Amino acid sequence: MKVIFISRYGSKNLGDELIVRELEKLLIDYTEAIYRFDYNLSFYNTLDESFQYSQHHPKSTKKKKSNYLKFIYRKYLRKTFMISVFRDYLNKKKAINNKNLATYREKIEDVDALIIGGGNAIFDTEKYSSSAFYFGLILKEAKKRGLPIFVINVGIGPFETKSQINNTIEVLNMADYVTVRDKKSYDLISDLNKGQRKLFQTVDPVIFLQNIDKLKGEVRTIGINVMDIRLAEYTDDTYQEYLFNLEKLINYYLENTNYKISVFCTEKLDVKAIEDLRLKVNTNSSRLQFENFMDLQNTLLLFDKLDLLVGTRMHSTIVALSKNIPFIGISWQQKVTEFFKLTGFEENMVTLHGFISDYLCVTDRVDNLVEEYSINISKMNEKKEELKLMFDINSEVLKQIELSTKNDK
Repeated sequence: MKVIFISRYGSKNLGDELIVRELEKLLIDYTEAIYRFDYNLSFYNTLDESFQYSQHHPKSTKKKKSNYLKFIYRKYLRKTFMISVFRDYLNKKKAINNKNLATYREKIEDVDALIIGGGNAIFDTEKYSSSAFYFGLILKEAKKRGLPIFVINVGIGPFETKSQINNTIEVLNMADYVTVRDKKSYDLISDLNKGQRKLFQTVDPVIFLQNIDKLKGEVRTIGINVMDIRLAEYTDDTYQEYLFNLEKLINYYLENTNYKISVFCTEKLDVKAIEDLRLKVNTNSSRLQFENFMDLQNTLLLFDKLDLLVGTRMHSTIVALSKNIPFIGISWQQKVTEFFKLTGFEENMVTLHGFISDYLCVTDRVDNLVEEYSINISKMNEKKEELKLMFDINSEVLKQIELSTKNDK
């Protein structure tokens, strides 16, 4: 069957890129052609074309007046009633007049199904925003033609109001099937199953990347995955405290162990945090490496060299799990906490504020992982076998859609 697949194409987040690539691997067994769009309905001829971008090298870490004004706007003005409502109105108008809609409508005439998803899909961090509206614009075009609609592996939420949740449920009711990546998402929209079963809980596809064989009990290289937490609306003061404790963590391992340390990021916008941390760490140790690449291939090669990970971005810990690398995660958002709950590795998680209060909470957990290294690897393998059963629901749905399209011809 021919399908339109709308996902995180073009994202500069390597976690998003991995999700798209893994979902395409799943789709390939059921499709003869895939038309690729991102959520803004930009069209891509090929998978690789969508992820071509140049590296970003920030030239300065000094504050600029424009950055300060942007901070004031985001912190104090952006969420006020008048500005929020006006911005929502402008965004909706822009979406309705999106020039990319023409290409989408053209392609939708030539397909058998619409598949949309991967990553956080519908969420509102402000009272007067309405992300379900934009998602609904896409689904309505497929609904007009009577196409099967499959919303696959999405994250839902958080929301600020009950009406935002209700709007999300109303929009998703247009879909024939919906799979969500965590229990929190499932619980938010569980009313979708009233009348008929269309909502299922699954897991992130990146968990099932090919793993690597690690030497039992031998830890030589620790990866430290860094995030610019200001992108998640943390204050600059909190950001500086986070970097300060990462600096202390790095110095602790350089002074007290023989570990090599690789510092890296998995999101283009996090490169700024790498540069800021590099300026703080006052050492020329040959055991410390700040990685300056920002592409999927080199990042995965780096993971293959790691024996243990301390990660802030959720997908750094997901890749670690997939590759049998024991990991500690710093949770900065509910979705990170949900991942650790789902996978059963909650003892490997520390909160961002816990880490800022005392970086040694990470070293204690790392010591436990090292002490029971082979046990943790066995646990990861067992958990992935268990989670694979949850992921297989996506294959079952695709089989149903493929069968229904054949019967309609």
